[in-house]
Amino acid sequence: GVPIDLADLDTNCIMLGTGSLQMSDVEEGDAGNYQCRAENREDSVDATATLQVHVAPRFLKRPRNKVAREKEDVELECSVYARPDAKVSWLKNGDHIKQNEYLQVVNGNNLRILGLMAQDTGIFQCIAWNPAGNIQ
Repeated sequence: GVPIDLADLDTNCIMLGTGSLQMSDVEEGDAGNYQCRAENREDSVDATATLQVHVAPRFLKRPRNKVAREKEDVELECSVYARPDAKVSWLKNGDHIKQNEYLQVVNGNNLRILGLMAQDTGIFQCIAWNPAGNIQ
């Protein structure tokens, strides 16, 4: 690995005491393995810790308003980035949508409605969540 230069003013790391590393303003790129080495004249010992950085979901593609005719098939797009991966669900007028042969989640997290009917008019929302946060 690459040693961390604690004297670098741009680093987000500071040494606490004689063996703890404190990181501030952690970003996704800071994720990885960190190794600590302690040594004296006789020997040296290494310890490794893994840092996972959780990233709250954000939309890559947000659902857009659609106008369609009855009996048409419609696909509402929803693309989300998150770490760890987000769970995604769809709502219609505030109620969770259950998938069936008529309402399907396809191509990742897109909602496909087969054979539109008048009662399909409504407000559709894509919601996503993980341990770091949620969006809708």
